[in-house]
Amino acid sequence: MTQGSTSAKSKFLSLGLMQQRQLTISSIIDYAAQVFGDAEVISRTIEGPIHRYTYRDCARRARQFAHTLDRLGLKPGDRVGGASWNHYRYLETFYGVTGIGAILHTINPRLFTEQLAYTVNHAEDRFIIADAACLPIFEACRDLLKGVEAYIVLTDAAAMPNTGLQNVYCYDEILQGADEQFPWREVDEWTGSALCYTSGTTGDPKGVLYSHRSCVLNAYAFNTPNGVGVGFKDALMPVVPFFHGNGWGIPFAGPMAGANLVLPGCDMEMGKLHELIVGEDVTVALAVPTVWLSMLEHLRQTGSNLGRLAKIVTGGAAPPRAMISEYESDYGVTISHAWGMTETSAATTYSHPPNGVSEKAALDIRATQGRPVYGSEIKVVDDADKPIVPEFGTP
Repeated sequence: MTQGSTSAKSKFLSLGLMQQRQLTISSIIDYAAQVFGDAEVISRTIEGPIHRYTYRDCARRARQFAHTLDRLGLKPGDRVGGASWNHYRYLETFYGVTGIGAILHTINPRLFTEQLAYTVNHAEDRFIIADAACLPIFEACRDLLKGVEAYIVLTDAAAMPNTGLQNVYCYDEILQGADEQFPWREVDEWTGSALCYTSGTTGDPKGVLYSHRSCVLNAYAFNTPNGVGVGFKDALMPVVPFFHGNGWGIPFAGPMAGANLVLPGCDMEMGKLHELIVGEDVTVALAVPTVWLSMLEHLRQTGSNLGRLAKIVTGGAAPPRAMISEYESDYGVTISHAWGMTETSAATTYSHPPNGVSEKAALDIRATQGRPVYGSEIKVVDDADKPIVPEFGTP
């Protein structure tokens, strides 16, 4: 900050300038615990059973994990690799790691072994967090990993797997005795919080470093009506894995909205997903189009409905127009197509038809990338690099 800007800030402070609060990730889980403390996180665990607890419980355990990492010597700016499917323990790490100023590197377990090892080494991960389903990946490439000091397995003592890896901790065991009120480290909102690597680019995966600020603002945009429009009356189910584009921001948007969060674990069988959608009163679900095509086939074969599900958000590929139409006409579910990249801090545009258009036009618009949310700047150009103004959107 320059001397001029410092003096200007002092001048405004003397006039009663609004209080300043950093946009940090830890503020989200604190808010959820305080305002929506009884809202639930429901998980299908790797071991199979359904687990449920509240945001209040999540915040408490996230602070315990932050304290545990502090005792293990993790410093601000250090990287921790995380490879896991969506469940409550992994959710806690998004807050525990970033809450002490460290950076969570979300590892894609679907990468080829050499690519996965490259991302771990390039990120210089000190610790690896993995659930039992992902642990064998690191057993297979341990000789390629250069700087990993220890592994933390996201499970309890009873389900702890046998492994040939060295310096392995059981997550639930190392949380025992840790401080439930451990204070978050004070960090600047521009501090790095998450490190995500691309998987669809040429050559080696490319790392993208997200700031606390970008994650918080993206969660805000996600929850607005121009985004996904989630509130405390919703139950949100991300089928998209948390390692895909920082989980499309859902680990932060869900708690910020106070919505119940339904996490499906690693079992992607359509019957299991449908069971969660109906049984947990899911209102908003998110996944790539192939998941929703498979779900349609399941619904046709079983004659089932989708309970309270009202909205599907899809991304990663264009949703077929016929699929959008069938969900809306047969099941009363609206589909919104979102677009984003690893480089854009998750989704940047969402498709919502404007008022007054025909049913056919609305269907066509839902299949497009839609409009950018506030904070995103998009320019579409033709082959001559001339800007194109889309019919529904902005230049």
